[in-house]
Amino acid sequence: MSSSPTTPDIVVRPHPKRIARAKDWLTRAIRSRTPEQTERRIDVILDWAYRSVANAEAIYAAVQELRDLRELEPDEAACLCGEVYEIRSDRFMTHDSACQRILALYTDASVIEGVPPGKFESWLVATTAALRSRGVELAATYHAARGEARWAAMLRTNPGEFQTLVAHGQCRLIKTGELIWEDEPLEAPDPEQTALIGQRIMALSASETLRAAFDISRVFQHTIESSDRASGVAAVRQLREVGAISRAEWASLIDEIVVSDLRSAIECDREMMQRERELEDAKEANGVTGWPEPDDDMLPADVRVLKKRYLQRSLAIQATLLRRVGEHELANLVMEHPEEYDRLVEEGAFGGIAERQR
Repeated sequence: MSSSPTTPDIVVRPHPKRIARAKDWLTRAIRSRTPEQTERRIDVILDWAYRSVANAEAIYAAVQELRDLRELEPDEAACLCGEVYEIRSDRFMTHDSACQRILALYTDASVIEGVPPGKFESWLVATTAALRSRGVELAATYHAARGEARWAAMLRTNPGEFQTLVAHGQCRLIKTGELIWEDEPLEAPDPEQTALIGQRIMALSASETLRAAFDISRVFQHTIESSDRASGVAAVRQLREVGAISRAEWASLIDEIVVSDLRSAIECDREMMQRERELEDAKEANGVTGWPEPDDDMLPADVRVLKKRYLQRSLAIQATLLRRVGEHELANLVMEHPEEYDRLVEEGAFGGIAERQR
């Protein structure tokens, strides 16, 4: 990296054209259709940021602008800006007198020899903690100087919280595509797992009491969570083909296996998260609070419109998850008659035990 400021509080203002170029590259990266393409493009951008201070500052400013435009989620912005800081952190620590004093302790033979017997490990832990604490303060100073007071406060009071935010942002950046699993082929079912899941389903369907159904359901859920989706779907499909389970039970079981990850899929879909935030902002602006919320016909017009857009996208993701495992009948039902889909899934829950108990 070329000559640059040696303290994190000095901000080099990049040229607007450089920021525009960074925004263009970042936009292409976050709109990539595969995680591999996203990761590859972000690596190129960070390599460009490493080449000069002006480039690094341009990336930081571009990320802030894209977040404000809601092209980036807050955790994604924290992740990218954190990466930019890491590119420059070595230089800051090299020229920081406090860091250098702590680092000198590691190589000062007289200091090391002066550590009392049996205390070296605790001395090493304390010295490392002091160095880490100083590094956190430098990072907080860097972000605060660039207008990110919230990140700075988070680093100073609870560094782990900021690291969690960055980790969530990294996951979202790399996993986000048009829809989750869009390019992920369904693995082949495992015959042993398929048979095991089938046995659990038959035990659940044969239960005669709600208590027994609940206990077996817990075992079934554990089996599903420790198996792959393909084996679960294959087991349910086989049982339906031989008439061992009803249509409602089939729908409910497929829903439990596939759509139980709907929230994760929503959180990995950039468009969905933007619609959710817009909806929440509109509710707050119109004073729509509490639960349950009013019926749709009682909601303000703009909230109704945004809620409809949100639900449409949610249903599209739900249908996509079902189509990924070949359940086109259920996917079509979700898109064309979502109320009927919900009714069918509810009817088949617990193997229809509640219905049989009447």
